[in-house]
Parts: sequence; structure tokens; C-alpha cells
Amino acid sequence: MRAFLFFAGFVVFSILLCKLAHAKSIDPSGGMQLVNDKLWMLQESGSALSAEEVMAKYEGRLLTKNTSGQVSYGFTNNTIWGVLPVDIHTYGEPVTSDPHNLSESFPFLPLVIEIDNAWLDDIDVYFFENGERKHHVTLGDNQIHSARAERARMPSVFYRFTQQQTIVVFRFSSQDPMTIPVYLGQPVIANDKSTENAYFYGALYGSLVILLVYNLVLYSYLKERRYLLYSLYLLSFLAFNFTYTGHGFWWVWSDSVFLQQGLMPTLMFFYLFSAVRLTIEFLNTQLYLPKLYRNRKYIYGGLGALAVLIILVGSRSFAVMSQLVVLTTISLWMLAIGIFAYRNGDTLAKFFLLRYSVELGARRYQVSLRGD
Repeated sequence: MRAFLFFAGFVVFSILLCKLAHAKSIDPSGGMQLVNDKLWMLQESGSALSAEEVMAKYEGRLLTKNTSGQVSYGFTNNTIWGVLPVDIHTYGEPVTSDPHNLSESFPFLPLVIEIDNAWLDDIDVYFFENGERKHHVTLGDNQIHSARAERARMPSVFYRFTQQQTIVVFRFSSQDPMTIPVYLGQPVIANDKSTENAYFYGALYGSLVILLVYNLVLYSYLKERRYLLYSLYLLSFLAFNFTYTGHGFWWVWSDSVFLQQGLMPTLMFFYLFSAVRLTIEFLNTQLYLPKLYRNRKYIYGGLGALAVLIILVGSRSFAVMSQLVVLTTISLWMLAIGIFAYRNGDTLAKFFLLRYSVELGARRYQVSLRGD
């Protein structure tokens, strides 16, 4: 249990360190800005519209301003369009292309646009200047990561803004939850944000690996199954987190769209199953919650039936959506089981609840990094 307390302290310390680093990285202009509240939105049934047609609708004031700064659009078959007018003086002071020859130089502002979601299928970014399309970038999981111009974990675009106002048009479509936090800022600030995330995930993954190895060693000596189950739970959580945060697509399977789109729902299921198995057996429910222990096979069977149903339906949207519902339910169930076991006299339940609180805090901080 000392190793877990070390893990908890390490995660809390890393979060505080990231907060401090983030505070130091923000410049007076506001740093990397979440600009969803500046977007003009359109939800299209299907995918027939072109960027030029959306621009015409924007100029005709037929789009809706996202004044609430909405980020999440859930599961939808619609194509989500967003239009962002960019005034270069809002995001910094323009620089000149050739400071030694001012007569032939022109001012521009280098900015990075980042869509802070690693699992969207299709992302198109169009740049319009003086009513004409000047540049188009395709991002998302439907193309290999190594083909992206920017070698970053999240879909990103670097662009030199030369006009007083440039119109950026976004097109999003995906079978996964449509969460589209759009950030805009100067390259140095984008690098600071990336560094902050790297500190956090380095601390999180490092502490998880240490705890995983420690529990495997305990199992090899003590032969108590709870340590093996905890190791499998940590491994499944680590693999699932590594996938849905985009690290896997960035570092390991950059040339495989199949793995990127298929691993997340698969690893999500293994994480769910290992969490349920750990809850039932780590807490010694056979002694402290015997009724739950007697019914464990029905619980495992229900998860197995869910896996069969997902395979039969054959839809990634259904796989992710159904498991997200189960994950939310199981999170509350795990908390309740931990409390009941503790009230019934299981001394290990307090460590289980502490672990649950730390992991919940870590997940919440991950969400805050995305701006959800």
C-alpha cells in the first residue's frame, strides 16, 4: 500500500507542477486561447456542402454564433461546420517577413490552430483571404498520422496570417463523440501547452508503470490474486489512456488507421472488465458483500453479452457509446461498493476508495487540459 500512496502523491504533485508550469507559460495576451465561443456554427445533415458554400452562408448571416462556447456535440451523424474570423491583432503583434528590407517585406502573424481531440475521424481546415480559398489542410484519424504536416499529438495546423482578417472554415465528422475544442495561439505558446501536457502524462504513465511492476513483484512472491488483478487493471487503464489521448497514434502505430480506430473501443472493454473484476475481488466481497460475490458470474456474463452485441452490431459508434454508458454506471457502482465494503469492516476498502479518488482526479485533469 505504500507504493499506492507514493503513486497518489506523485500524481497530485505532478498536477500541481503542471498548474505552476501553465501559469508561468501564459503571456499577457492570454496564451493559447480556446476560441469555440468565437465560432459560427452549422450542422449539416449529410456531407454535401463545400467550404465555399458554407462561406456563402456565413456571409449571408445564416450561421449561428456559438456564444456559449459549446465544445461537445455528442454522437451525431451530422457534419459539423465552424467558421472562425481571425483578426491578427487579436492574437499578437505581426512581424515583418524581412526586417532588413522593409520596402519589400509584408507583416504576418504565425499562429497554430489545434483541435484538442485525438480521435476525430475527419477534420478539414480551410483558409479564406479576401473571399478566396488560399489553403486547405486535411487531418483526423482517417489518414495516417505520419502524413500530417505538424508532428504533434493533437491535430494541428501552422499558418502565417498575412491579412487583417482571415476566415478559417472547419469541417468535422466522426463516428466517435464529437468533441471539438479549438485552440489558437502563437507557436511558442503552443509549445508551452504541449510541454505542460508532456509533464503531466510523463508523471502519470511513469507512476503507473512503477505501481504495475511493484504489484507484479508482490504477486510473484505472495501469490495473492488481488495483486495480479490490480496489475491487469493498471495495464488496461494505461493502454486505454495511451490510446485515446493520441499517444499511441503519435508514437507507435502512426501508419495504421485500422489500429487507431479499432483499439480504443477494444481497450475500453478490457478496462471495464478489469475494473469490475478488481472491485469484486480486491475488496474481498466473498466475506464482506457475499450477495454480490455470489452474483459475480451474472455480472461477468452481462459484460460478455455486451461484447458479443458490439461485435454483432459492427458499429464503432455503438461500441463507444454503449461502453461509455456502462463506464459511467460502473464508476458510480465502484464507489458505492467501496463504501459498503468499508462500512461492513473491510479495511482495504479505504485504500480502494483513495485509489478511486486519485484516478478520478487524474481523469478530470485530463478533461480540463482539453477544455471540455
